[in-house]
Amino acid sequence: MYTGLHPHEMKRSSNTERTLFEGITRIPESEAPNVRNGNLRAEIEAEAQGVNGVIFAMGGYAGGVSLYALDGGLYYEYSTLLLERDKIKVGTLPAGDVTIAFEMRTPLERAAPAELKFWINGSEAANGTVRRTIPAVFTASETFDVGIDTSSPVANDYFDRAPFEFEGTLKRLRFKNLPAGDPGFLPSLEDD
Repeated sequence: MYTGLHPHEMKRSSNTERTLFEGITRIPESEAPNVRNGNLRAEIEAEAQGVNGVIFAMGGYAGGVSLYALDGGLYYEYSTLLLERDKIKVGTLPAGDVTIAFEMRTPLERAAPAELKFWINGSEAANGTVRRTIPAVFTASETFDVGIDTSSPVANDYFDRAPFEFEGTLKRLRFKNLPAGDPGFLPSLEDD
């Protein structure tokens, strides 16, 4: 219960960048990219063609986040401990090689809202807000998964189709923590 009241004291990995690949699953939240409430940029290289499936998921139905494809469309869903669900329709995934990028910006306050911005193949695709983020962890038993959503499914759209394995190819997922004071959205991780 202590870390719920003092999330800044929870043990976390000191890594500021992570590169993950298809098939990497069951990463504990403390070792995974902080897609829950941080300042983060992700770039995903994939091959898609009207695909379905989870690109990544962390947590589960009661509390979690998922980026997934459904009938060729790209969606992001965030479940705030069953109190709220925020779903963003990002756009249509073009056939063939595709790069998906997104940034999350979250103020340093408890249960803060997060602003998200998405790009598909370098073009701005969507903006959205998660009304309330989870400060510490989604669950003690769920994990971060690439290309599949193990255990409890995060999103309503694929609840009855779990684990909703990605039908295309995920080539690389790169996550980087961003400085809290950085006011703008970055053009690319490769520019660092």
